[in-house]
Amino acid sequence: HVPQAPSQSAVNVVGTTRIMVPLAGLIDIAAEQARIEKKLAGLAKDKTVLTSLLNNPGFLAKANEQLLAEKQQLLADAEAQHAVLSQQLAALV
Repeated sequence: HVPQAPSQSAVNVVGTTRIMVPLAGLIDIAAEQARIEKKLAGLAKDKTVLTSLLNNPGFLAKANEQLLAEKQQLLADAEAQHAVLSQQLAALV
């Protein structure tokens, strides 16, 4: 179970760790929403690129186990961060 951030909080994700700071009355909520949306767009792009790479038979045939594991971990991290930030964006509204 992932703890819910307080309403109108800023959340930053480092790996799979969430840092939550209540900001009601302290920040511009619209700016925080824009920041999260920008981060989500970048993560969506990363997920698309990594998924495409990991579904490419040519890459899979040539990549060593370490590189393959690294790309799989990057994809898992991007998916986890995307889920956390999507949840946080919903909580800001």
